[in-house]
Amino acid sequence: MKNGQISLDLLLTIIVVIIVVTSFAFVSQSTRQSQDIMIAQSQLKEISSKTAAFITTTKTISDTNYYIELKINKIRYTDSKGNNKSAYPQIKILDGNKLITLLEIDGVTLDANDYFSKSKNTNINVDEVKTIGKMVISNA
Repeated sequence: MKNGQISLDLLLTIIVVIIVVTSFAFVSQSTRQSQDIMIAQSQLKEISSKTAAFITTTKTISDTNYYIELKINKIRYTDSKGNNKSAYPQIKILDGNKLITLLEIDGVTLDANDYFSKSKNTNINVDEVKTIGKMVISNA
């Protein structure tokens, strides 16, 4: 072996070390992104269940006139570039008693569904939830 010549064993060892380190970095980043999505999904489910429970409790005061502005919290998450962000979820009501809460993160739509019970005269307005986080529940 001449001076300055790298042995084949050393070269293969360096290549294997680079591959292993790169693999660990990829797995670590993938795990972090999965955890961020799970945390956002958990926040979404909490908002959905608390909102549905609150709407159900308004049934107990259905014999009076009321106007309630319910504040919906922003969901905090980390995007794929590592930036911390927050956004209000989108809330939809289907079939008169199904609450769907949605949030889009990096092209992936997360959702949480809950059911509630309300009286016939209860009106629910979810138009301002996505923009300012305000939902209005009233009895006319």
